[in-house]
Amino acid sequence: MRRRRILAFVLPVAVASCAGEPDLADRIRATASAGTVVPADAGLLSAADRDFVAAAFQDGFAEVDTARLASRRAVSAAVRDIARTTEAQQRKVVEELGTITARLGVKPPTARNAAQREGQDALAGLSGRAFDRQYVLQQLAAETLRLAAYERQAQQGGNAQLRAFARRHAPDTQRRLDALRVIDSDLAARGP
Repeated sequence: MRRRRILAFVLPVAVASCAGEPDLADRIRATASAGTVVPADAGLLSAADRDFVAAAFQDGFAEVDTARLASRRAVSAAVRDIARTTEAQQRKVVEELGTITARLGVKPPTARNAAQREGQDALAGLSGRAFDRQYVLQQLAAETLRLAAYERQAQQGGNAQLRAFARRHAPDTQRRLDALRVIDSDLAARGP
């Protein structure tokens, strides 16, 4: 029990201490995988809740990394702005989810999934307007999926903390999705 309390404190502090650093996801992964204890009652999360946690962590890690790339490489000010907003909000999402999972004794995933890695690799090879357009298209897809996952978790999730988490973050996701739609229209109007 003492290890769980210590871990519940250590993980959020470790995450908060690296806010603003480029290797946030790596440090969260290392902290979580190095010391998270999975207690016997961790199995109380449903499979759907565990899947939500895994997807939300992977999504958060990927979004922080991809948004950081876009904030440096995008040529459109609107794309850079939405990237900065996404990075800041997803950092908070990962930090909060880290706190929740530490309390629940759930070990988070330690890496992005293959599709997310491929998406970032594809972006890394682009520049200029092609980069902006591809980033916005990827973000539209990611935000649409994220919003659906948050809404599903908020309505059907088995764990009250995870339902509340999803309800808190769905509005930010909707706002980013709305902003991305406007940016997408603007980019499409400008042409290739």
